[in-house]
Amino acid sequence: MSKTNGFTLVELMIVVAIVGIIAAIAIPSYQGQLERSRRADCQSSMTAAANAIERYKTGAGQGSYVGAALGAAGVFPASCPVEGNANFYAMTIEDQTASTFTLLATPQGLMVGTGRMTLTHTGRKCWFDDADDADVAVGVCTPF
Repeated sequence: MSKTNGFTLVELMIVVAIVGIIAAIAIPSYQGQLERSRRADCQSSMTAAANAIERYKTGAGQGSYVGAALGAAGVFPASCPVEGNANFYAMTIEDQTASTFTLLATPQGLMVGTGRMTLTHTGRKCWFDDADDADVAVGVCTPF
């Protein structure tokens, strides 16, 4: 009798099936975690931008939010994340008056369809989690 070394085709197919099952569970979980971390990064950037806008009001703005801007000439970068090359959210200042402002983060690139976020001058933070913005129209706010 001679002894052979190696694996049978059945053994290899079992290993491939196990790896496939593990990948089917792990990949969506990993992608969900990436989405949540990108959203959290933008939420902290929005808070920092709101703080910068408040500093503008008390300094150069002389008691008004009018004139505060995001971007190269503004008080804070206009996209999230602030560092790195990828831009997952575009930040804009909406409804800007002398006494109010609303920061809006609109998803772009890999984050399209994950919902928009807003932060107002009063500190109200909302995440509108549907892609078609139906909850924006009816004012459903999920705090973040």
